Amino acid sequence: SSQFGSSSSFDGQSPILPHWTSCLMSAAPAGAAVPLLATDMRRLLWAILIPILVPGVAATNMWAERRDRGHSTVIQDFLEGIRVVEGHSGASAGAVTVLAALIGGLRESGLITSTYYDAARRRADFRIRGGGAVGNVPPDALVWFSFVVKARLRILWKVTSGGALELRFIGLRMRPLPHASEFYVRSGLDEWACPRQDLASRKEYYTCHLKKAQLLEALWDNDRERFPKNLAWLFGTLAKRELIMQVAKKLGNGFGWGMLLFVSAPPSCLDTLTFDSNGLVAATTSLDRSADGWRLAMRHRYKDLALDIARPLLGDTHFGSLVRAVGERWLRVATNFAVVLSVGEPRWRGRGIRGADPGAIADVFTIRHKISGTGTIEWRRYREKQDTRRGRGGEGGEAGEDAAFSLLLLPEPRRALPPECSSSELQARWLPPPPASAPHGLLTVAPTAPRQAELGLAAVSRAAVAGLAMVFVLRSSSLGVGPARRRHQHAR
Repeated sequence: SSQFGSSSSFDGQSPILPHWTSCLMSAAPAGAAVPLLATDMRRLLWAILIPILVPGVAATNMWAERRDRGHSTVIQDFLEGIRVVEGHSGASAGAVTVLAALIGGLRESGLITSTYYDAARRRADFRIRGGGAVGNVPPDALVWFSFVVKARLRILWKVTSGGALELRFIGLRMRPLPHASEFYVRSGLDEWACPRQDLASRKEYYTCHLKKAQLLEALWDNDRERFPKNLAWLFGTLAKRELIMQVAKKLGNGFGWGMLLFVSAPPSCLDTLTFDSNGLVAATTSLDRSADGWRLAMRHRYKDLALDIARPLLGDTHFGSLVRAVGERWLRVATNFAVVLSVGEPRWRGRGIRGADPGAIADVFTIRHKISGTGTIEWRRYREKQDTRRGRGGEGGEAGEDAAFSLLLLPEPRRALPPECSSSELQARWLPPPPASAPHGLLTVAPTAPRQAELGLAAVSRAAVAGLAMVFVLRSSSLGVGPARRRHQHAR
């Protein structure tokens, strides 16, 4: 392209075409071939291909831009439907803050292929490119989960009898950090299981888990090479924060308890986020039995342990709210993440404990920009493998890109659903797009089959013409052209 200058357009005034006209029409010396120079061949190839390919590229880009604008419109209408709930401005503001970060990050990462919002049923559905996505949080955020979005993400919302606003998620999962489960077994923590919290005395339960926390601290001090690199980097980041380590020592083996929390993260489904009148948020989760590591989490009751480790943050110690105040000052995201996973569970629910800051939870889902360094999470395509040892296959067949979620809730299946996530999780089903007479308030954006077929045929036709042009150019460059070449061939 540097040979042609800054312009990539070819018109009738281009010096290339007159040059090639003279080459094709002029006679060559008798018995000699007329080879095409490499520079001239590239010029001719550009002259042929650009008028063929540019219109198709422009049409594809225009279609992609229109589709992206359609996704943005549906997402904005979904968020606006929550924002304008009368009498619940605080709760709706918190919910919109978190949802805008989550859905906006997926859209900005190019992972949403179709969107669907039913205002009457207060339900939004999103199809994820490539069969799913994973969101990784950098170690310095000190969040002990990564996030997985399945191929179909559904969000429903309602106002509860208590005046709170509840979001229910179907297809949003949380996974332990890489190598956490393997390290739990390799380090010796799996050699014994502690008793259930509700069947043992407080001293017996605490002493058993304290032994594991002390084991991790001993490994950190004496055999740090046994830690996986990602966990060693993460725990090293935590150990460098002097104020946090001072509080941890006052709590008694607090550093070991923190490491135990990170390696005891259960594979979970994020079922609900509930926002109170002040916008503060609490979550409920359930064990995901479709993921690797769920048996280990059940054997050692990871969730009960996490709720117990969160006691200082919830003010259930003689330090009162001091631990939470320090955590929110120096570890804002990690502290609020621990709070949001605890205050909504039955063990702590109803005690009047303040919920998590929705802004901090939104920060967890805010997409990370590599150039500016802002944001937290990084989304990428990811199709998760399921634990098939349960005798269960996948989640169902995939549908084409021109499909959308069903309009109506299908009846419950005859057989009980496997205990994969919460029993109330609705199964996402795919049906053809809704008709033009769909009720008001229903918005859908999905690639349509006729449009895809039109673009596909256009691309194939242009590729065929370009291929023929390339064959002509390559053949001409090797054989030569012109009347003299033909006379030479007949003379043989």
